Amino acid sequence: MPGLLIWGIDTSWMVHLHLFRLNHMSSPNACRIYIWLYLCISVIGACSFLC
Repeated sequence: MPGLLIWGIDTSWMVHLHLFRLNHMSSPNACRIYIWLYLCISVIGACSFLC
């Protein structure tokens, strides 16, 4: 069940990203980096969940 594990990590990242955005709205650069990291992890998570 590696897909399910990564999906759980993906969900925790989404929560983490949301909290990060609430705390650091004054820093758009860091926000952008987090969004890119989150997108990469989402794609990897989705692929392993479907495969």
